Amino acid sequence: DLLLICKKKNDDKFAVVDYAIRNIVEVPGENLYEAWDCPKIEMISNHEPVEYDQITLFKGEVAIVINKTNDGWLFVEKYNDGSKGWLPKKITMEVESDNKRAKNFKQRYH
Repeated sequence: DLLLICKKKNDDKFAVVDYAIRNIVEVPGENLYEAWDCPKIEMISNHEPVEYDQITLFKGEVAIVINKTNDGWLFVEKYNDGSKGWLPKKITMEVESDNKRAKNFKQRYH
């Protein structure tokens, strides 16, 4: 899936401002969350990236989880600036409960 975010330039022309590609390939042991169902986490210690696809987050910062692997890694989006990347789950604490996410689900589909 491809999402284009455009800005109208004039009556018949648009400019692409941003885009997003959604990888719909399912990988065993991974959870890919819908935007309305993303768990919220808070950092319990700092994380400095070791690989190019990891993200810098400091103790106390909050992010939403977009993807979770069964080997202990989270793909997150930072609340304050929208940057994205991987970090280890062991240095995070979930701050939004499953009950709240279940309530969101119920409101969405009932």
